[in-house]
Amino acid sequence: MELKAQNIWNVLGVFGNYHNLHLEIIEEAKKNDLGTHIFYCNGRFDIKTMYNMINFIKNNKVDIIHTHGSKPNFYGFVVAKLLKVPIVATCHGRIENPIVSVSNSWAGKISNKKYYRIDKTILPRFGKVIAVSEDIKDEFLRNGVIEGRIGLIYNGVAINKYGAATETIRKELNIDKETKVIGTVARLTAEKGLPFLLEAFEKVLRVLPDSTLIIVGNGPLGDELKEKACELGIAAKVIFTGKRNDLPQIYSTMDIFVLPSLKEELPMVILEAMASKKPIIATNVGAIPKLIENGREGFLVGPGRTDDLTRAIIAMAKDIGMEKKFAENAYKKVVEEFSSEKMCRRYVDAYKEVMQQKGKSTN
Repeated sequence: MELKAQNIWNVLGVFGNYHNLHLEIIEEAKKNDLGTHIFYCNGRFDIKTMYNMINFIKNNKVDIIHTHGSKPNFYGFVVAKLLKVPIVATCHGRIENPIVSVSNSWAGKISNKKYYRIDKTILPRFGKVIAVSEDIKDEFLRNGVIEGRIGLIYNGVAINKYGAATETIRKELNIDKETKVIGTVARLTAEKGLPFLLEAFEKVLRVLPDSTLIIVGNGPLGDELKEKACELGIAAKVIFTGKRNDLPQIYSTMDIFVLPSLKEELPMVILEAMASKKPIIATNVGAIPKLIENGREGFLVGPGRTDDLTRAIIAMAKDIGMEKKFAENAYKKVVEEFSSEKMCRRYVDAYKEVMQQKGKSTN
């Protein structure tokens, strides 16, 4: 939306498998009046997909290719070199010691690690590589992306999407108005540290029995986390909502947002919670300390430190004045430093830079 306001036409392209389409991001783009296109792709390397991308870029006179993710990086790089089109990549994760997972979708059951190896080879040859945190930027510098080609642009959030109060989710989930709601939004995977949140919440309930924990998201550890809640005797106080498409309303339901991750970069969910005027409790990993100053927008605790997490939740939940102060500070910070408008202006500057490298007009 912000790029459109700057007179930049952009189309969201996604890879799709004929038998396993994930169209959520396409539908979201359409809601925001953005152009979209699906490049059907089967297997690890689909020459037909490459051909379709080349035709689309030529027919639509695309000036810049902007990729997100290892497989798009590979396809985009080959196409960009063939057509001599500038290319920019945004890197949201690491290429050193990446978490290895096996996909059952269009990626052809290929280990992500292979794509990361390709990234190490091709990213130094991109016009611009954008890191979303200092740690990622430093890592790419170590892996051959020269200083002039690596940039740092923090994620940004569309402030106006969040913050409107609603009681609809509490009614849907049968949560009383007086109940203190602690919530998180995360993929249910090991690195999110959710077992520690469950253990902390069991202790919180001893002090604040009229509390509820909402865990929003899905993932491979879903059943295991539900079993753990049962083992801890807190299943009646923990609500697993699964994936939701109404996150602004979900955030509105929460009194305190908690993210107990063991590792992170710059999590969008914290920015969204801040834009929703929620105080934050999170672990001091990755770029999170750039978002949250301990004792100002919320509390920071060490990863896996259950007792510290428990104390932070209790302290914030028992002090309404503190909650409100942290929430106000969080909202002010996200508006001033992490808005989507500010992020967009920085990307426009990056686009102009790569266009100038290719000797093309930026008007």
